Amino acid sequence: MKNDHRVRLTKMLLHRSLISLMRDRPFAKITVKEICERADINRATFYAHYAGTEELLLEIKTEVAEEILRSVNNTVHGSDSCETILEICQSILKNREYCEVLFGKYGDEKFLMNILDTAREQSVKLFRRGRAELPAATLDRVYTYIAHGSVAIIRHWVQSGMQETPAEIAEFIEKVSNGVYQAV
Repeated sequence: MKNDHRVRLTKMLLHRSLISLMRDRPFAKITVKEICERADINRATFYAHYAGTEELLLEIKTEVAEEILRSVNNTVHGSDSCETILEICQSILKNREYCEVLFGKYGDEKFLMNILDTAREQSVKLFRRGRAELPAATLDRVYTYIAHGSVAIIRHWVQSGMQETPAEIAEFIEKVSNGVYQAV
């Protein structure tokens, strides 16, 4: 049990160190030495857990993506798209420290889109419930349109400091998706 706690603590320190460094510069310019110095952990300990910086970043991205996808999976069955977007935004807020970096200047532009693409099939099924008359190709295009717009709004929300609540962002995305706000 004590070893499990140490491993979790070590990994958490390494995660936070990498994220902290990524606030200031691109991932490709960050070294294991810098991560270890920031975490106050020796290189041997780092290499006991990770083969390199890429593996560390992949673990962080995987953990955040899995949490966001859990929220999507928990809501997509029997709920509306607004509730799904709300759950995604709440997961992002919960993982704010990581998401600010992953969606930021030195992060991964495709990270959130990859998550939403994973939920594509479930989301298209949800759309089909309300728009059964539309062909599958049309529903797929509708999903692509809404997903890309949602990603842009969520990324902007995160990059501008998450001033609005997750509910406000979800409601805005829902209204835009339903044509409530239209350009003139």
